[in-house]
Amino acid sequence: MNKWTIKLRNPFQHISVYAYFISVLIMSEIDNTLTTAFFYLAALLCVFAVLHLHGMLDNRTHIIMIASLICGISNIFIIGNLNFIRLFVLLLSIYVAKLFVSDCIMSRTYLRIYFIYALFVLFMIITRGLGHPIFTYVSNNYASVYLLCPLMIYYIKGEREGDNIKLFPAVLFWITCALTTSRMGLLAASFMLGCLILYRERKNKGKYGLLMIILVIILFAIPLGLYLLPSIISKYADLYIIDRFLNMGLTSSARTRMWTEYLALLKNIKYLLFGAPTDQVYWAARFYEGNLHNSYLIVHSYLGMVGFIGLVVFIGRSLFHSIKNKNWVFFIMLITFCVRSYSDHVFGCNRISPFIFFLIFFTFIPNDRALPGMIDTSKS
Repeated sequence: MNKWTIKLRNPFQHISVYAYFISVLIMSEIDNTLTTAFFYLAALLCVFAVLHLHGMLDNRTHIIMIASLICGISNIFIIGNLNFIRLFVLLLSIYVAKLFVSDCIMSRTYLRIYFIYALFVLFMIITRGLGHPIFTYVSNNYASVYLLCPLMIYYIKGEREGDNIKLFPAVLFWITCALTTSRMGLLAASFMLGCLILYRERKNKGKYGLLMIILVIILFAIPLGLYLLPSIISKYADLYIIDRFLNMGLTSSARTRMWTEYLALLKNIKYLLFGAPTDQVYWAARFYEGNLHNSYLIVHSYLGMVGFIGLVVFIGRSLFHSIKNKNWVFFIMLITFCVRSYSDHVFGCNRISPFIFFLIFFTFIPNDRALPGMIDTSKS
């Protein structure tokens, strides 16, 4: 641990965090009025928890909230992709993210949540069978997303708290992504695990050297082979898990077609400024209820050019901050999350949106200053 020691915490804050994560998991399996109400209740608990934390809602947070509100309302009345319920979820996400940023909840809490998620996913794989649907209401691709969210917070907060980086959670993440046959999930997991191995090797001054380098190369080769060498990989399609990787879910060409159709609409200046109507994108409108399967395009479709540019600027700021301050674990997690968000609706006015805000807000607090809810014991 560094010189900052956590104050005695209010159990209400822990309950709020656990309730939010559990509500997200439950809605993937049971989506009805009761579970929806539980999700909103959990989000509101997080809001109340944040309001009781001193110094959490600064001017930058208010600016982001007001800008999101203006962009969202503009889209509702001009384009119609967004609605007031989704906009409300977006605003709630900002508060939820601020609670995640606060070190009133330490890294080990998110590790426990991660293991709860991992056990649930593994249990579903065992009971329903490899390659079969894990969730009732979301695709298997979201297993990697759900696991990544608490895992990245655990690693990021662990770095701030001065903990040693443990590889087992990342190894479990990689194994689970492989079993869920998520191509982009496996790519993100390979990047995370490979970079964490190199990070630990650097800190240990090359204790295992060549062996670790070979392992990292293998980790990157597996998912890249699935993407770049499908003709070669298809020779092994008689293996069930390879067949699932090649044929399960939306193909890359279908995604590319959706993205190309959406970008073509931006020739219209109104669509460029306020977001293009997703009901004019054939695949997205006909089969996926407007889901463009790309978080960045979805942000543009909901919040227009201002929202999209704001997102890019804040992600760039977080990257610069992590490099400048040598927060390499944060850098790894940010890249992992951004990569994983490229091919699915990971954030953008949905239940996963707090986690992109977490990555933005976390860098607002300097490394040499306590996070809200912490005291300096070096002066006592």
